[in-house]
Amino acid sequence: MLDIIQEQPDHESSDIFDRVGGGGGNGGGDTTVDQHEDTNTSTTELLNQTTTHADHLLVGAMQVEELFDDGTHSLIPPPIVVETIDEAAEGVEEEFPVGNQAQNVDENNQDYELMGETVPLTSTASFYSQYTTSLNGGPHDDKNNAPLEDDFTNLKRNNSTASSVQFSTGKISRSARILRAKQVRQRAQNIKKQSSFWTMPFVWVRRQKHPLTLFQDLVHFVWFQTYLLSMALPCAISSSVLFYGCGNPSWSFLPGHASIAWWFMFFGRQTVLYEGARLCQWFLIDKVVLGTRIAVQCLGPLLTLCFIQARGWPFCVSAWGFLDLLLLEGSSSLAQHWFWFSGLFMYNQMNSGSYILNSDTYERILFSMLVAGAATAVKRTAVAMYFGRRTFAEFKPRLEKLLKEVVLVSELAALAEEAEIAASEEQAEVINSNRAQNLNNNNKPTVKILGDVSWNNPHKKRDSVGIKTTAGPNRNDSDSEDDEEEDRDDDSENSEITTQHDILPENQGIGSHRETMASALEGMLEHWEEPINKGDKSFNASISDILRFRRALSFMDDDLMFGEAFGPASTREQVLLSAQSVYRRLLMLTPGRVKVSCEFYEMLALDDDNRVNRKKLKALRRLFRPDAKNTIPLLAFVQSCDALYKKLRYFRANVGNASVIDHALESIVDGAFSFVLALAL
Repeated sequence: MLDIIQEQPDHESSDIFDRVGGGGGNGGGDTTVDQHEDTNTSTTELLNQTTTHADHLLVGAMQVEELFDDGTHSLIPPPIVVETIDEAAEGVEEEFPVGNQAQNVDENNQDYELMGETVPLTSTASFYSQYTTSLNGGPHDDKNNAPLEDDFTNLKRNNSTASSVQFSTGKISRSARILRAKQVRQRAQNIKKQSSFWTMPFVWVRRQKHPLTLFQDLVHFVWFQTYLLSMALPCAISSSVLFYGCGNPSWSFLPGHASIAWWFMFFGRQTVLYEGARLCQWFLIDKVVLGTRIAVQCLGPLLTLCFIQARGWPFCVSAWGFLDLLLLEGSSSLAQHWFWFSGLFMYNQMNSGSYILNSDTYERILFSMLVAGAATAVKRTAVAMYFGRRTFAEFKPRLEKLLKEVVLVSELAALAEEAEIAASEEQAEVINSNRAQNLNNNNKPTVKILGDVSWNNPHKKRDSVGIKTTAGPNRNDSDSEDDEEEDRDDDSENSEITTQHDILPENQGIGSHRETMASALEGMLEHWEEPINKGDKSFNASISDILRFRRALSFMDDDLMFGEAFGPASTREQVLLSAQSVYRRLLMLTPGRVKVSCEFYEMLALDDDNRVNRKKLKALRRLFRPDAKNTIPLLAFVQSCDALYKKLRYFRANVGNASVIDHALESIVDGAFSFVLALAL
């Protein structure tokens, strides 16, 4: 289906969906840590981490390195650069930036309380934006005093930058599994696209459900869909009875004085050749031309379209006449009797019909069958190209938009399936095993990862609108706890606050700043599309475009038009049930929540070169509209799938209604063509 979509220049405005979770680190001084007893802990020792439902909410866990580095107690780990995203996916999640923080150790529970100015995990923050921000030292690097750059600039510079973040059990986390599965699926699709011509037949054979599938289909075709048992076999039996039981009678009024037994054998052999023509059509057109791309690469699009239009009686009649010329015409022994080698008296020269097989009338009839089928195929091709170009020019823009949305839904369903697999694998792991170890070992404090960092930090919101909030090590634990409670209370009310500071990063290049400014201004305006001028439509569509258009229409009649991962979608009821199933699987990305978070936007928008496709982000947000809390309820998700299904059905109905007029005009052409063909033959 992806081959159907032709990339067209997109004139729509590109909204900014991802905003960096930090804007400049104006917090207090260096981070301080009160050690309980042991001050000789190794600089590379990993702190045990407790994982809660909040950790799974953002599918990650932090790995704190160099906690006691030369007495500076910096909590910002140095970035670790890897070559490929596969190396990063070994245990990489997100490493949420904690810049200019002050931490105190509560000696009673040995938990670090996050204080000061933290980077909020806002509901509009991008999954990969925060991921990249953390790798660049958070919103403000203490060592290099480097300001925060744009998230997409960082993605371009650090193509495959990651830190090795794992669960304390040492196993790969859920999002790493999902990302790896997504990469494997993309590589499989690329390999499929790049497969050479000679490997396509083997790929087609591997697609068969069983090694004997072709043989089983052939047996079913012969026994249930042919005239071999209903006509050919009775003719053979009748011929034997007339020859051996009735003395081989003949009718004098028949030409050539051929016996009645020979005429029965002649009709039986004609039935066999007709079924052979149908078998050739089933294999060449249905299996090779329509089932693979071999014909397009060997014959080209024009001959391929001719074969497609010849399907039906034109191909069968031409193939039937061609087989008659080979096996049932002339004075050869094979033409006289197919079983001439058996030695039976019924298949010798005494029971011959050479007068019929050698006559000019019979030969002219066979050549007329060849010409009639070929001429009809050419006529159908010309008419199909004419009306196909009209339909293509009329419905191509709408079809492209619909197919792009179908591809997004199919990719989302595949992601949900991968999330379900990752969740089932993660259930076998003992996630909370370190909590018992931390209770027994008071010298190793635990770290609260996401329990202290909510989706929206009120201090960050005040910074976003220009109010500077100071935080330093002189703040006590009670103030920090009050701030945490305030964060959690504001989570349901102020889930998305958009300001100019959030949209526009501070430090950018001139070109990047202009592009971001233009995108931000366009994002603030209402959505508008360029009107389509029907007078500008081009009717010079290529044959390849027409073939792709016809194949795209055939996808709409498929029961699995949204992909196997989505499920059945032939009726509206099936679409609703399949959408609910996909939604339940998407909830496994964010365990403990009743609504799907929009973080899957970035997971789907990640290209093969590990860059976020902003156009795809915009398309996803347009297809699945989030609410004020940046989540997608079940009803909204099902409504989006239902709306897309309605669009597809309405589009298919419009194309079918337009084709009714084309068929009426084609019938007029067929009448004139049949008259001319009858005069010529």
